[in-house]
Amino acid sequence: MKLKSCLEAVKNALKDRLARLKRRRTKRRPADRLDEIAKYCASLPILDDQTPEDMLCDEYGLPR
Repeated sequence: MKLKSCLEAVKNALKDRLARLKRRRTKRRPADRLDEIAKYCASLPILDDQTPEDMLCDEYGLPR
């Protein structure tokens, strides 16, 4: 392998690595966004105080 092609390969690898590091630093993780959504939902008022079972089933335990 020629020296010039080796230097180009190293240069390209360093550029790619730097670009990945920059993206990782600025990009938020999906888990962080899900945490924000969960906190928002937890802050909402409860408008219906039925249990989930009461919402899904009638008085005989059958699906609505």
